[in-house]
Amino acid sequence: MVDARNGTILQSIEKDDIPELADQKALVAVASRIDGFGKVHVIITWAPGKWLLWVQGQPPHVIPIPSATWQTPFAFSNDASSVLIMRNLSATGWVCEFGNTCPPPIPQSGTIAELRNVSTGRVKWTLSGTASNFSQSATPAVSPNGRYGLISMPDEKGAAIALISMDAGNVIQKFRQPGWGPIGLSFSHDSKLAIIAAGTVMATFAIGE
Repeated sequence: MVDARNGTILQSIEKDDIPELADQKALVAVASRIDGFGKVHVIITWAPGKWLLWVQGQPPHVIPIPSATWQTPFAFSNDASSVLIMRNLSATGWVCEFGNTCPPPIPQSGTIAELRNVSTGRVKWTLSGTASNFSQSATPAVSPNGRYGLISMPDEKGAAIALISMDAGNVIQKFRQPGWGPIGLSFSHDSKLAIIAAGTVMATFAIGE
């Protein structure tokens, strides 16, 4: 854990000093937040299936989150008490190349995203739906004021983006994904703009009160 302004190490630990990670092969992803007291909170996912919480000044420990870690996008809530996890809901079926004809995808229903308590792993809410096409979740974003989340959504017409309430998990507004390619989601510092990057396109959406 490093202070990026001056390059000093704040805290460090060997993976081998954490017994629960003995069977984990690779570090997959990292998300971090700084709380109101200036302490860094970090979630690290390890493959094949462990979630590690590390709070500055404390030893890291595994948290009881059952979601898979490979290609599972997630983001901290603004107060670092919860984690927003995407579940990669997708249709199933054949993917054909070189002009070959395939049967249409088989729609699948289930959880699109969920909010879990970081310390206990308890589910606070889930957002469910149906994926009619092949899809994979983008890394979500949480607004600095903690009110909103920005997530990718499976949709009958293709890729979509949704602005959601972080309190209840309901969709406030859903709109078409602008452009094509890898998706990046974020908010402005004042939480008044939702920002979406898709390939070579960047779009901003004003959030009304």
